[in-house]
Amino acid sequence: MPPEIHQIQKNDTIAIVGTFRASRSDTIRYVTYHINTGIDHLFLFFDDPADPAIDAVATLKQVTCIRCDDQYWSTSGFTVLPSDLNQKQIINANVGLRLAREMGIDWITHIDSDELLYAEEGIATAFSRIAPRIDVITFQVLEAVPEQLEYECMFAEVRLFKRTHRRLNRIFFALAKAFGCKSVFYNGEYFRGHHCKTALRTGASV
Repeated sequence: MPPEIHQIQKNDTIAIVGTFRASRSDTIRYVTYHINTGIDHLFLFFDDPADPAIDAVATLKQVTCIRCDDQYWSTSGFTVLPSDLNQKQIINANVGLRLAREMGIDWITHIDSDELLYAEEGIATAFSRIAPRIDVITFQVLEAVPEQLEYECMFAEVRLFKRTHRRLNRIFFALAKAFGCKSVFYNGEYFRGHHCKTALRTGASV
């Protein structure tokens, strides 16, 4: 059953798309954090159609929950369930973009279930300052560095983060190659992860 669409009457509205397979508590924290920090809507695609977090967040008006069951994938053009996470995320991001356009949302970004979007001046203020001619913006990524095997709440307890730096990566790659250790790099990067995350105006030609 397709989600019910409600128009949002507001300027510079922001939506998040996420593909989820996380603990119930982490999903609730993710949702409440983003709503409390200025995100207008969240489109959550649950990889497990029976995820217990669905009932906990589906009643919130700022959240649209999509169960990624056989019916969902068949309507997306798949007779066999996609096994690759990146492929699932691409499909879900495109469905989320379509839903955001139908809802009249201005901006959309894809944030994973273990990530949070942050702006020092506030998310709504940061987006309101973007010039109308700009269709895509990028965020710096800070990758968490775990100091223990288990966390009760990773969002609150992690204190160390690493930054990717293109110039330093080139230096590290040259050193690794000189010492015969270049296999530690993947696609020219030592730290696995993203250089940046992006947000897109839903009215852009994509």
